[in-house]
Amino acid sequence: MLTAASADYEVLATKVAAVDDDGNLIRNADGTPVIISDSRATIRKDLDGTFSDLATVGTRYEVRQNREVAERALAVVGASEGDAVIETCGVLREGRRFFMTIDLGALIIDPAGINDKIARYLVVSCGHDGVWPILYAITDIRAVFNNTVALGIKNAQRIFTARHTTNLDSTIQDAQAVLKLSTARAKKIREEDENLLRLPLAPSTP
Repeated sequence: MLTAASADYEVLATKVAAVDDDGNLIRNADGTPVIISDSRATIRKDLDGTFSDLATVGTRYEVRQNREVAERALAVVGASEGDAVIETCGVLREGRRFFMTIDLGALIIDPAGINDKIARYLVVSCGHDGVWPILYAITDIRAVFNNTVALGIKNAQRIFTARHTTNLDSTIQDAQAVLKLSTARAKKIREEDENLLRLPLAPSTP
Protein backbone atom coordinates (compact mmCIF):
# COMPACT_ATOMS: atom_id res chain seq x y z
CA MET A 1 0.00 0.00 0.00
CA LEU A 2 2.73 2.47 0.96
CA THR A 3 4.82 1.55 -2.09
CA ALA A 4 1.87 2.00 -4.46
CA ALA A 5 1.23 5.43 -2.93
CA SER A 6 4.94 6.43 -3.19
CA ALA A 7 4.86 6.79 0.60
CA ASP A 8 7.37 4.09 1.57
CA TYR A 9 10.33 6.43 1.93
CA GLU A 10 12.49 7.02 4.99
CA VAL A 11 12.67 10.40 6.69
CA LEU A 12 16.03 11.33 8.23
CA ALA A 13 16.80 14.15 10.64
CA THR A 14 20.23 15.60 9.89
CA LYS A 15 22.46 18.43 11.06
CA VAL A 16 22.37 21.69 9.11
CA ALA A 17 25.66 23.02 7.72
CA ALA A 18 26.31 26.49 6.28
CA VAL A 19 27.07 26.75 2.56
CA ASP A 20 27.90 29.64 0.25
CA ASP A 21 25.99 30.70 -2.86
CA ASP A 22 27.89 28.14 -4.93
CA GLY A 23 26.90 25.28 -2.61
CA ASN A 24 30.34 24.93 -1.02
CA LEU A 25 30.63 24.21 2.69
CA ILE A 26 31.69 27.14 4.86
CA ARG A 27 34.42 25.90 7.16
CA ASN A 28 35.98 26.98 10.44
CA ALA A 29 39.68 27.75 10.72
CA ASP A 30 40.35 24.13 11.67
CA GLY A 31 38.61 22.89 8.53
CA THR A 32 35.42 21.64 10.19
CA PRO A 33 32.10 22.72 8.64
CA VAL A 34 30.06 25.46 10.30
CA ILE A 35 27.01 23.73 11.86
CA ILE A 36 23.79 25.60 12.71
CA SER A 37 23.38 24.29 16.24
CA ASP A 38 19.73 25.17 16.86
CA SER A 39 18.31 23.61 13.67
CA ARG A 40 18.09 20.28 11.91
CA ALA A 41 16.80 19.28 8.49
CA THR A 42 14.40 16.52 7.51
CA ILE A 43 15.52 14.62 4.41
CA ARG A 44 13.52 12.17 2.29
CA LYS A 45 15.36 8.98 1.31
CA ASP A 46 13.59 6.97 -1.38
CA LEU A 47 13.90 3.23 -1.97
CA ASP A 48 16.33 3.82 -4.85
CA GLY A 49 18.73 5.64 -2.51
CA THR A 50 18.06 9.17 -3.78
CA PHE A 51 17.60 12.07 -1.36
CA SER A 52 15.47 15.21 -1.40
CA ASP A 53 15.05 17.97 1.16
CA LEU A 54 11.83 18.37 3.11
CA ALA A 55 12.15 21.11 5.76
CA THR A 56 14.14 22.58 8.62
CA VAL A 57 12.95 21.65 12.11
CA GLY A 58 13.92 22.23 15.73
CA THR A 59 16.43 20.13 17.62
CA ARG A 60 13.70 18.50 19.73
CA TYR A 61 11.87 17.21 16.66
CA GLU A 62 11.45 13.42 16.54
CA VAL A 63 10.94 11.68 13.20
CA ARG A 64 7.90 9.43 12.83
CA GLN A 65 8.00 7.31 9.68
CA ASN A 66 4.93 6.93 7.45
CA ARG A 67 5.00 3.19 8.04
CA GLU A 68 4.97 3.70 11.82
CA VAL A 69 2.04 6.14 11.62
CA ALA A 70 0.12 3.70 9.39
CA GLU A 71 0.77 0.77 11.72
CA ARG A 72 -0.36 2.79 14.73
CA ALA A 73 -3.52 3.82 12.86
CA LEU A 74 -4.31 0.16 12.27
CA ALA A 75 -3.81 -0.43 15.99
CA VAL A 76 -6.29 2.37 16.69
CA VAL A 77 -8.98 0.90 14.45
CA GLY A 78 -8.58 -2.46 16.12
CA ALA A 79 -11.20 -1.03 18.48
CA SER A 80 -13.77 -1.04 15.66
CA GLU A 81 -14.19 -4.82 15.95
CA GLY A 82 -13.00 -5.72 12.47
CA ASP A 83 -15.20 -3.36 10.44
CA ALA A 84 -12.33 -1.12 9.29
CA VAL A 85 -10.86 -1.14 5.76
CA ILE A 86 -8.03 1.04 4.40
CA GLU A 87 -9.55 3.28 1.73
CA THR A 88 -6.87 5.76 0.60
CA CYS A 89 -3.20 6.48 1.19
CA GLY A 90 -0.92 9.15 -0.25
CA VAL A 91 1.59 11.95 0.20
CA LEU A 92 1.24 15.71 -0.19
CA ARG A 93 3.75 18.49 -0.84
CA GLU A 94 6.42 16.19 -2.27
CA GLY A 95 6.38 13.97 0.81
CA ARG A 96 6.30 16.63 3.48
CA ARG A 97 2.94 15.24 4.60
CA PHE A 98 1.43 11.76 4.62
CA PHE A 99 -2.23 10.80 4.92
CA MET A 100 -4.39 7.70 5.08
CA THR A 101 -8.15 7.16 5.24
CA ILE A 102 -9.63 4.15 6.99
CA ASP A 103 -13.26 3.25 6.37
CA LEU A 104 -14.81 2.34 9.71
CA GLY A 105 -17.93 0.92 8.09
CA ALA A 106 -21.05 2.88 7.22
CA LEU A 107 -23.84 3.27 9.73
CA ILE A 108 -26.88 1.91 7.83
CA ILE A 109 -30.35 2.81 9.07
CA ASP A 110 -33.16 0.46 8.05
CA PRO A 111 -31.18 -1.66 5.53
CA ALA A 112 -34.37 -3.33 4.26
CA GLY A 113 -36.20 -0.04 3.76
CA ILE A 114 -34.87 3.48 3.34
CA ASN A 115 -31.27 2.20 3.43
CA ASP A 116 -29.89 5.45 4.82
CA LYS A 117 -26.06 5.28 4.96
CA ILE A 118 -23.89 7.47 7.19
CA ALA A 119 -20.18 7.24 6.35
CA ARG A 120 -17.59 6.95 9.13
CA TYR A 121 -13.86 7.37 8.51
CA LEU A 122 -10.63 7.73 10.44
CA VAL A 123 -8.35 10.21 8.64
CA VAL A 124 -4.71 9.94 9.65
CA SER A 125 -2.19 12.63 8.76
CA CYS A 126 1.48 13.17 9.60
CA GLY A 127 3.83 16.02 8.71
CA HIS A 128 7.60 15.93 8.25
CA ASP A 129 7.91 19.72 8.04
CA GLY A 130 8.02 20.64 11.72
CA VAL A 131 4.62 22.36 11.43
CA TRP A 132 2.00 19.69 10.78
CA PRO A 133 1.50 17.29 13.74
CA ILE A 134 0.32 13.69 13.76
CA LEU A 135 -3.50 13.72 13.58
CA TYR A 136 -6.17 11.07 14.02
CA ALA A 137 -9.56 12.47 13.02
CA ILE A 138 -12.93 10.69 13.21
CA THR A 139 -15.00 12.18 10.38
CA ASP A 140 -17.63 11.48 7.74
CA ILE A 141 -15.44 12.77 4.87
CA ARG A 142 -13.28 10.46 2.76
CA ALA A 143 -9.84 12.04 2.30
CA VAL A 144 -8.35 11.65 -1.18
CA PHE A 145 -6.21 14.77 -1.74
CA ASN A 146 -5.14 17.92 0.08
CA ASN A 147 -8.52 19.68 0.13
CA THR A 148 -10.45 16.66 1.37
CA VAL A 149 -7.80 15.90 4.00
CA ALA A 150 -8.15 19.45 5.32
CA LEU A 151 -11.96 19.33 5.12
CA GLY A 152 -12.14 15.97 6.87
CA ILE A 153 -10.01 17.27 9.72
CA LYS A 154 -11.92 20.56 9.90
CA ASN A 155 -15.29 18.77 10.14
CA ALA A 156 -14.07 15.95 12.38
CA GLN A 157 -16.23 14.73 15.24
CA ARG A 158 -13.09 14.18 17.31
CA ILE A 159 -9.38 14.88 16.70
CA PHE A 160 -6.35 13.46 18.48
CA THR A 161 -3.14 15.42 17.99
CA ALA A 162 0.42 14.39 18.87
CA ARG A 163 3.44 16.59 18.39
CA HIS A 164 6.68 15.11 17.09
CA THR A 165 8.30 15.94 20.41
CA THR A 166 5.95 13.90 22.60
CA ASN A 167 5.21 10.28 23.31
CA LEU A 168 2.57 9.00 20.91
CA ASP A 169 1.42 6.05 23.04
CA SER A 170 -1.01 8.01 25.25
CA THR A 171 -2.63 9.59 22.19
CA ILE A 172 -3.08 6.17 20.62
CA GLN A 173 -4.73 4.83 23.76
CA ASP A 174 -7.08 7.82 23.92
CA ALA A 175 -7.99 7.42 20.25
CA GLN A 176 -8.65 3.71 20.71
CA ALA A 177 -10.92 4.36 23.68
CA VAL A 178 -12.98 7.03 21.92
CA LEU A 179 -13.18 5.05 18.68
CA LYS A 180 -14.53 2.11 20.63
CA LEU A 181 -17.09 4.38 22.26
CA SER A 182 -17.90 5.91 18.86
CA THR A 183 -18.50 2.48 17.36
CA ALA A 184 -20.75 1.47 20.25
CA ARG A 185 -22.60 4.78 20.05
CA ALA A 186 -23.14 4.36 16.30
CA LYS A 187 -24.74 0.97 16.84
CA LYS A 188 -26.98 2.42 19.56
CA ILE A 189 -28.08 5.26 17.25
CA ARG A 190 -28.92 2.74 14.54
CA GLU A 191 -31.01 0.68 16.94
CA GLU A 192 -32.86 3.78 18.21
CA ASP A 193 -33.56 5.07 14.68
CA GLU A 194 -34.79 1.69 13.48
CA ASN A 195 -37.10 1.43 16.49
CA LEU A 196 -38.56 4.81 15.56
CA LEU A 197 -39.10 3.64 11.99
CA ARG A 198 -41.15 0.69 13.29
CA LEU A 199 -43.61 2.93 15.13
CA PRO A 200 -47.00 3.08 13.35
CA LEU A 201 -47.94 6.50 12.03
CA ALA A 202 -51.45 7.86 12.41
CA PRO A 203 -53.11 8.67 9.10
CA SER A 204 -52.91 12.32 8.21
CA THR A 205 -56.12 14.33 8.18
CA PRO A 206 -56.95 16.82 5.45
